[in-house]
Amino acid sequence: MENTERIGARRAGRFPAWLALAGLGLALAGCVTDTEFLAQNSSAALSAAEARGGFELGCDGVQSRVLSQKVVQGVQGGYGWRGAGAWAGPWTEYTVGVSGCGKRAVYMVVCRDESACNAFSQTARVID
Repeated sequence: MENTERIGARRAGRFPAWLALAGLGLALAGCVTDTEFLAQNSSAALSAAEARGGFELGCDGVQSRVLSQKVVQGVQGGYGWRGAGAWAGPWTEYTVGVSGCGKRAVYMVVCRDESACNAFSQTARVID
């Protein structure tokens, strides 16, 4: 009886190897490289910059191009309930030039994903 109890205790404390491998496979399936992440968000970033640029330039036919791009790694803030903070995972950041109707502007665009991009004016100045 004593021998069976020991075997059962050993098995109960063991973590199945197949479960660990399945978890690792799922984690890796969701990973993308920085290059892929930038490519996924670039068209949405250009659209956000064109929407803001078209409004600020007063021009419907604007064109845009990415001047620079990078992936910014997330940070954890120290605010919130009991200082738990909020996790802000990685996001993409683009510097986008927009031109149209003889005017130009430069915007910084940040995207969490393809559906969440915001264009910010770095200088609040339109170049004529």
